[in-house]
Amino acid sequence: MDYFVIAGRTPKEIIRGYCYLTGYSKLPPLWSFGLWMSRNSYTSWDIAEQIANEARENDVPCDVIHLDTAWFTEDWNCDLKFSPERFPNPKEHIRKLNEQGFKVSLWQYNFIPPRANNTHYAEALENGYLVTDKNGKPYIQPEGCKGSWTDDATIDFTNPAARKWYGDKIRGLFDLGASAIKTDFGEGVPDEGGIYHSVDGKLFHNLYTLVYNATVFDASKENIVWARSGTAGSQRFPLHWGGDSQCTFEALAGTLRGALSVGMSGIPFFSHDIGGFIGLPSDELYIRWAQMGLFSSHSRCHGVGDFTHREPWNFSKEALEIFRYYDKLRYSLMPYIYEQAEKCTKTGLPMMRALYLEYPEDRTVRTIDDEYLFGDSLLIAPVLQPMSKGNTRELYLPKGVWFDYFTKEKIISDGKWITREIDLKTMPIYVKEGTVLNYCSADTTLANGMGEIIKTEKWV
Repeated sequence: MDYFVIAGRTPKEIIRGYCYLTGYSKLPPLWSFGLWMSRNSYTSWDIAEQIANEARENDVPCDVIHLDTAWFTEDWNCDLKFSPERFPNPKEHIRKLNEQGFKVSLWQYNFIPPRANNTHYAEALENGYLVTDKNGKPYIQPEGCKGSWTDDATIDFTNPAARKWYGDKIRGLFDLGASAIKTDFGEGVPDEGGIYHSVDGKLFHNLYTLVYNATVFDASKENIVWARSGTAGSQRFPLHWGGDSQCTFEALAGTLRGALSVGMSGIPFFSHDIGGFIGLPSDELYIRWAQMGLFSSHSRCHGVGDFTHREPWNFSKEALEIFRYYDKLRYSLMPYIYEQAEKCTKTGLPMMRALYLEYPEDRTVRTIDDEYLFGDSLLIAPVLQPMSKGNTRELYLPKGVWFDYFTKEKIISDGKWITREIDLKTMPIYVKEGTVLNYCSADTTLANGMGEIIKTEKWV
């Protein structure tokens, strides 16, 4: 085992040293910082285009339509080919969505179902691109294995020929107009019992996710994948999301803890499923998740099932209005967001930042996991419990001068807890003294660039 000791006077210096060793993140494209709209799954171009039209009709700024597991001829039968019945003429449909200001993201995973109608399986089997068992047959996961389907074959990314083969398949999707690929799964691959081309399975298990994401990232035309799993160095291939959460307030709180943890691990860009993935959120939970989600590095509405919607116009009128407010606020703050994102690629610091990273000398912040800094200057205190448990939010302001974003109240703190009243629309946001916020027009798309600066606020 090799040990690396990374020294630093502050956590920031240590993260910078870690990224100097393992790599810094690339800067994702501007449009990726806009809203992503998704569901598992939109099952036809008609539905995807309806969602795009409804976003514009409801005045919800949005930049990406994501197609999850159902764009193949058969749901989950990942052959990277559009269904000729439900998704015909993909190049033309993607072009039309692009003209409306929408990029298109596509789902895939690192497994191949061993089905007679999946030509990728036949190709991979014939050319030796799959992880095998001791008898030379495609490795089958044991029952109960987490992170994979037990009957699927695993692509062997230790084989350079397999990497090239799969990369070429992915490039074909970009040639059709796709802008991003979701690299789902990756963590549940064989270790003991699986035979790889050039690396022992026990050594390669964690590294698999790195090479998997690198293969797809290198095949893409922009600096982005939408990745689920990772290991040391995975920050080189942004970005990661938190996986399949439950639709509960407890899962919302856990998602924030995960965001702060992954940020302390050198991964600057992180997202999660607004509303939660498994189940159907209440209006209140959806609003609270959206408030935090729209102040994450990347923002995506996503949930399981074609009828368990996550689009804001499918919730109450109040939920839609509050979602629209925070969505437009995010878009208007895009000069700040993109500037902070660029800084993250140079420092290794996360966009969603545990207070400890900025205030390591303050012992109080070491146990705070329910608020965070969004970039250098905005302190976000999401509401992580229902209003039935109270209409106040207790939060901690580190030493310094802070301004309530909404009321403009100035607070001089020597490191203290405060309690403020909240309603359903309010997520407390505080601005650090000395911050200059530039606002741009909250257009419905970033695909053609950021809007012009229309206002500047100096918080002094």
